[in-house]
Amino acid sequence: MPIRPMGVIRMANYLLFILLSGVSQARADSLDFEFRPPATVGTATTPAIMRDLAVRLIPVYQDADPDRYLANLSALQLAAGDYAAADVSRESLRDRRRKADLGRPVGRPVIYDIYAHAKAMEAESRIAFPEAFAKSFREDMSKLDDQDAYAVTRWFEIALPVFREALQRSFDRQRGIRPEPPAGQVYLPRSQSQSPA
Repeated sequence: MPIRPMGVIRMANYLLFILLSGVSQARADSLDFEFRPPATVGTATTPAIMRDLAVRLIPVYQDADPDRYLANLSALQLAAGDYAAADVSRESLRDRRRKADLGRPVGRPVIYDIYAHAKAMEAESRIAFPEAFAKSFREDMSKLDDQDAYAVTRWFEIALPVFREALQRSFDRQRGIRPEPPAGQVYLPRSQSQSPA
């Protein structure tokens, strides 16, 4: 199945917004950013709201864990539209993780790497996103063994509604709305849903 760049854009945006809404919730505990999530993910103003939040969070964002800091910073930079900075942050994170990840299967963060690099190429080289994405995808995939390349390709096939629903649940939680469980499932209180140690 071919990878569709427009689907990748939507998927990456949903992933970024999910991550960003988690970062914003953590920061909201100590600072008031007056973030009011849209009622629905499909609201036309959602990208602008998230971009505005990201721009306000970047100057004050901190995290003692350098890997988490770089991962979250790159997500904020992507949401803010600073693609070159996000690409540099992703590269710094990859460099930091290189030794620790040696011999391990590739992780889903490679999706952010591909997307950030493609958006940076699009902005810097003034090439269309589909071309930039294809180039970024080929560059990253050429570094992977067959099993890892297959895993990455499969991640790009995840249906967009999965990400859209996750983002909607995140928005609902921030508004204090308890989301309805998917059909056939029941939400248990945290203490009952955790397995014994």
